[in-house]
Amino acid sequence: MLNFRAILLILGFFLFLYGFIALALFFTA
Repeated sequence: MLNFRAILLILGFFLFLYGFIALALFFTA
């Protein structure tokens, strides 16, 4: 099993990436 810090890092990265894509779509729409 992955350790807790790695899981948080991956979740934070995907959340940041999703938020960045949402902002890009919002500003280009």
